[in-house]
Amino acid sequence: MAIPATGTYGARDRCAGIQQSVTGLARGTRVSTLDGALPVEYLEAGDRIVTHQGAMVLRHVAARKLAAVRPVVVRAGSLGLSQPSHDLVLAPGQPVHLPDWRARVQFGSDKASAPVSKLVDGRDIFYMSAAIQLVVYDLEFDVVQVFHSAGVALVSAPMPVAAQYPVAAA
Repeated sequence: MAIPATGTYGARDRCAGIQQSVTGLARGTRVSTLDGALPVEYLEAGDRIVTHQGAMVLRHVAARKLAAVRPVVVRAGSLGLSQPSHDLVLAPGQPVHLPDWRARVQFGSDKASAPVSKLVDGRDIFYMSAAIQLVVYDLEFDVVQVFHSAGVALVSAPMPVAAQYPVAAA
């Protein structure tokens, strides 16, 4: 995917409204699995994803098409040496797990998870200059997990309550 130029957006540039809460990985984002790094759109329930707690069974992949969103681009190397290993495109609300100095500086904790939009600096992590149509994928497990894409620790979506407690057939 070609990434449009950033324009003149700074760290305080924020998308309006609901876009800030939209989570997900853009099509083509590779996720670490027991079968290697696979594009998120190829993942299915039952696949084993490499997480901080070991290989965990993926319960559901929620795909959504967003009509007009300004995703956040995380440039290669912007979060550390080869982190990410290539540019990542994420929905603005996608949580990123920070286990280093960034967590201490920005959130006063040794570890923190924050929406990628909170990391926007306008140079290495920025909003695309125009809203685009974007297909995003959320990974759902039995419990929230930290998994990797291109060397960056990302946080999974919580499992929807309806999926956790299916209605028994009468």
